[in-house]
Amino acid sequence: MKSSFVQETGARPAPYMNPYLAGAGLGLVLLAAFVVAGRGLGASGAFATSVSYVVNLVAPAHTADNPFYQKYLSRASNPFKDWLFIEVLGVMIGGFLSGMLARRVA
Repeated sequence: MKSSFVQETGARPAPYMNPYLAGAGLGLVLLAAFVVAGRGLGASGAFATSVSYVVNLVAPAHTADNPFYQKYLSRASNPFKDWLFIEVLGVMIGGFLSGMLARRVA
């Protein structure tokens, strides 16, 4: 039975990339991130920065004495100014565009 995507458009999704080639490419991107930015790639910092910002908006007295929150609040006054937040936004947009180009978004 054909999928609804193939029935509706008549086009088949592009085949997946070779996993070894994709892994090597991701490794080169990670190496370039260390060389250019001095940091690796990761989304956990963006999440912690965003949560710290929201908690600071709701309960500033709680974040004032908490070293965990202060570590993330001292980086930027707004999470939109933190490079990790921009990175995560770029990953989401890039993933969507990749899915569109590979005809995998229904």
